Amino acid sequence: MKHLTPIRLTIGLAALMLSQASWAIGTDAGTIVENTAVLDYSIGGTPQTQIVSDISDFTVDRKVDLTVTGNQSTNYIVAPLSVATNPTNQLLYKLKNEGNSNQAFEINVSHLTAEDFDGENCMVQVLDDTNATAAGPVAITATPPIVDVPEDLEYSILVTCDMPDLGTVGNEVSDGELSTLEVLAKAVVSTSDNTVMAESATDTEDAIDTVLADDIGGAADVAGGNGGNGGAGGDRNAMHSDTQTYEINAPELSVVKTSAVITDPFNCTQSDDATDTTSGACTASGLPKRIPGAVIEYTITITNVSDAAATGVKITDTIDTDGAGGSGPNVVTFVPGSIVINDAGTTGTSSFADPVVTADSLTIPAQVGATPGTATVSFRVKID
Repeated sequence: MKHLTPIRLTIGLAALMLSQASWAIGTDAGTIVENTAVLDYSIGGTPQTQIVSDISDFTVDRKVDLTVTGNQSTNYIVAPLSVATNPTNQLLYKLKNEGNSNQAFEINVSHLTAEDFDGENCMVQVLDDTNATAAGPVAITATPPIVDVPEDLEYSILVTCDMPDLGTVGNEVSDGELSTLEVLAKAVVSTSDNTVMAESATDTEDAIDTVLADDIGGAADVAGGNGGNGGAGGDRNAMHSDTQTYEINAPELSVVKTSAVITDPFNCTQSDDATDTTSGACTASGLPKRIPGAVIEYTITITNVSDAAATGVKITDTIDTDGAGGSGPNVVTFVPGSIVINDAGTTGTSSFADPVVTADSLTIPAQVGATPGTATVSFRVKID
């Protein structure tokens, strides 16, 4: 009887034959993976010819995954009437393709309905990874732009808006009011077909099937959801979103002008410059009257009832030195050197150029608790 040596089996897998390079996020979709099994054996100590299996191959499927992330966790502080080109008016978002193939994304931008106001003339622009324009700028109310993002790359989405005016009818803003915008990116079939990507129902060995792998984003990312495969509404739906918020920083100012008689030629007199300390006794007596020769002190009070200080405030006051809009006889004469500024420690500048009194570079402090911030400008005139 012939003695047979036991067969020794060794199985080796051939190196993967990749059609494309692999990225950090995984093997590229469409990669053909081929391998064979090789049988080595000996008979009676004599190595025999290898037996090689047929080639087994399959195609790597497409994983659709994306994230949209706002660039700033705090609110963007903006001023009323500020324009979209102002750096603080530019909301920056990042869109990353975390799938394993190039992917087209449709970019949708919307205001949240529960906010205090809407930004105006809002535009969206997409920049590629070199900061070159990939799409836009277009109005957020126009047809949403679609961009093709290579796998493992991050594009920037820039949303810009003009801000409304204080107290504008229909879209007025005030200090502390908020406007939130949400950017929703949808993975779509192509730059010319905005059909949202869907998960393949079956596994096809030699075709590129699709698996959705995205997480839940913001409020707009609620549609669909691959619940049958462990996803909830908004989870694994080929969409992702995030929000960022504008916050209005606006001093809320009001101005009041009052007048008081300081002296008159009969009841209480003082020097011609109307600035000496004897005026205290005159006003305390309550005797001066507004007759020719009397000195009148105007006081302009600016009040701020917001938590934002106002700087660079300018007051101009045209006094009636000539009467009847300049065509009549003199009514009052400005008292030189009588402008006094109290703007909470900030030194403003003042001047008189007939007939205008100017106080510039004033600071109106923010309200503290229930106490408004105030600044005053006073000056004197003599009745002719």
